[in-house]
Amino acid sequence: MPRDVYLQLAEFSILLFLKFGSDMHATFCNLSQVVALDAICNVAIDFTPPKSVFIQFGGVTQLVQLSKSMDSTLRLKSLCALRNLMFLADRTSRQHILMELTLSTLASLISGNLQHKIDPTL
Repeated sequence: MPRDVYLQLAEFSILLFLKFGSDMHATFCNLSQVVALDAICNVAIDFTPPKSVFIQFGGVTQLVQLSKSMDSTLRLKSLCALRNLMFLADRTSRQHILMELTLSTLASLISGNLQHKIDPTL
């Protein structure tokens, strides 16, 4: 796929994600969420400008909410996207991501003890 088409698809996926965020399940099927998260994972690791725009417009908050989803695929993909956002990010961006995610939530995700924290609406 040409790079221009890939970037347009990634931009579209990011816009959908930012617009609907964790409420995407009400509008799109689970597969759409996974595809959007895959695009975000790829864009987050490669392109610095979209990374800062994504952080600036609340994308991290949405990813953190999805990291608490009962769906293990959504949890994994959202954590992958958060990891990629932190890759080569500046100190301010990293601090913002860790403030949103919190170390206790991250520890719970690693240990698999999120049952009491999972939002049933996700």
